[in-house]
Amino acid sequence: ILVVLQLDGGNDGLNTIVPVEDDEYRRVRPTLGVDAKSTLALGAGYGLHPNLRGLASLWERDRLAIVQSVGYPNPNRSHFRSTEIWHAGHFDPLPDSGWLGRALEQPGASDHPASGIAIADSRPLILDNHSLLGVTLRDPAAFRQPTWSLDPESAGDPEKLQEFLRRVESRARISAETVQEVLGRGRNSLPYPETQLGNELSLVARFIAGRAPTRVYYLTQTGYDTHARQQTKHEELLQELGDALVAFVDDLERNGDLDRVVLFAFSEFGRRVAENGSLGTDHGVAGPCFVVGSRVRAGLHGQAPSLAPETLLAGDVAPTTDFRSLYGELLDRWLGVPSRDVLGSAFPSLGVLG
Repeated sequence: ILVVLQLDGGNDGLNTIVPVEDDEYRRVRPTLGVDAKSTLALGAGYGLHPNLRGLASLWERDRLAIVQSVGYPNPNRSHFRSTEIWHAGHFDPLPDSGWLGRALEQPGASDHPASGIAIADSRPLILDNHSLLGVTLRDPAAFRQPTWSLDPESAGDPEKLQEFLRRVESRARISAETVQEVLGRGRNSLPYPETQLGNELSLVARFIAGRAPTRVYYLTQTGYDTHARQQTKHEELLQELGDALVAFVDDLERNGDLDRVVLFAFSEFGRRVAENGSLGTDHGVAGPCFVVGSRVRAGLHGQAPSLAPETLLAGDVAPTTDFRSLYGELLDRWLGVPSRDVLGSAFPSLGVLG
């Protein structure tokens, strides 16, 4: 089971994984820079933001891998386009499917309508596929068996349209029944933070505990577009993130499910190295990703970000790890789906999964 969490808006990686020994960091962030003494030590000259005590707990228990300087060639600083690239897993200008959606279509993956679940208001590109696989919901109580039925006489022609609509109706009914049955069985073993992310991870854990036929889950934590007055907002987001993730892992572990689950967290881009004049940071390029679970090779992976001016990409941390290397490993080594068939090419493995 793979849980994918998007830190939506562009997380400031340098204030998340803080380069505590880098003088250049202090120079370009005289106001926003995190006090080195307050960070939670990771070693190798880095520390976690002090509000990430939940992640620090996972780090100490060998449940957390941090992949540094992740991005892609010829980066795009648009939220829409960069998210589209991460969701699609390629650079086609008009993507019609997402990498998780394509993974579900591969032979032997899963053919259940609820094989993928997005906790969202509308279906995200990342789950799009051509086989009507996957469910999008926000409130499971409202996601019940449809009361409508297909009237063959009003379905229209040609016959292919009628058959398509019948498939939609059938899969909707199966998905609705599955959701209610699974949540009737699934229980959390401990309380979660009363935040949106806490509530949504609690829901995912209930699906898992209830033995849903779901291979992949997708959800978001919004608010990371911190152009102005970043400090307080970012601190709140990281507190919410760390607290929710440690509750999720502890819940899975108590229910005996942790060995079946990996959580992958990413952001569509990082922030610029230097703070701006509004006490914030603007759209950047590379940033860190997190891989959480009992089967990960805990520690720092990838090349550490360099802040030396001559190494920057137009003022941004240069990407040295292609995000598709992470996708490839999650596909090949976790989901058991050939990454080449999903991504179109093979990418070097990072060794993040044990």
